[in-house]
Amino acid sequence: MSGRYRNAFQWWKRIHDKAELSQDLHDTGPARAEYWRSMREIENMKDFLREEKYTEDEVESIYDGVCSRNEGLMRKYILRLKITQEPKKRLLPIVWQRWREFVGIRKLLKYQLNRCQNAIDDRKADMQRAFKKWRNGPDQLAMELWRLPVDTLVQLGIRTTKDLDDCGDSIGENSAILNHLMMQRDEFLNYYIKG
Repeated sequence: MSGRYRNAFQWWKRIHDKAELSQDLHDTGPARAEYWRSMREIENMKDFLREEKYTEDEVESIYDGVCSRNEGLMRKYILRLKITQEPKKRLLPIVWQRWREFVGIRKLLKYQLNRCQNAIDDRKADMQRAFKKWRNGPDQLAMELWRLPVDTLVQLGIRTTKDLDDCGDSIGENSAILNHLMMQRDEFLNYYIKG
């Protein structure tokens, strides 16, 4: 009887030590430091959203959406780990992965076949080329600007500022001329009505 008590006490002591170790690691270990670092980053992101004029409800909805997405991903990863440990379901992740690859290839083929069909039709081909040129325009301009030296970029900025000033002056002159012509028109109209 005393041996059973000793075994039960040793089992309880081992479980208790594991629980204490887990609590200590949770309170003072690297996981806790990572938790505090993550919480600080979350608060910084919330402050940034508030500075960007998001309302408090929008900030909380964004935070809840990110949290639910992360929890869903973690749940999925844990389920995948559990499935690989069961001998009857070991092939399930492989089958899922192959199905995803098959669906991706099917979507890619559909996209390429639609592009080929659009290339045959004259109107759609012209529209497709124009849309591609419009969509890739800022990226191509950014690539060209990255290749230029800093002095050239500074000169371009100065020239653009001067051009904007000239445009502003010309717009002001044009509006003054337009106002003067409208006044002359009104005077001629009054003169015509009186005469």
